[in-house]
Amino acid sequence: MSYSFIEERARRDLHDLSGIGIRVTGSYNTDVQAVKIFSEILDKIKQNASSIYSVEYMEQRPYGSFWLDDDEGSTSVYAKVSPV
Repeated sequence: MSYSFIEERARRDLHDLSGIGIRVTGSYNTDVQAVKIFSEILDKIKQNASSIYSVEYMEQRPYGSFWLDDDEGSTSVYAKVSPV
């Protein structure tokens, strides 16, 4: 069995994701709505996979820091940016 990229489905998924509005880190749209959309897409892929394929995914809650090389020299820190 062969699987291929389907542009119409990808455009629909992109439209759904874009339709939730601005997605700023830590916002409801990013941390809840976007995660819900991606989870639904991945669940459909998992359901449609044949028995020879195993599809798994997991949500991650990133944390870390990075140096901002600007005039003031500062560090940006983030931790578990999603409230889910």
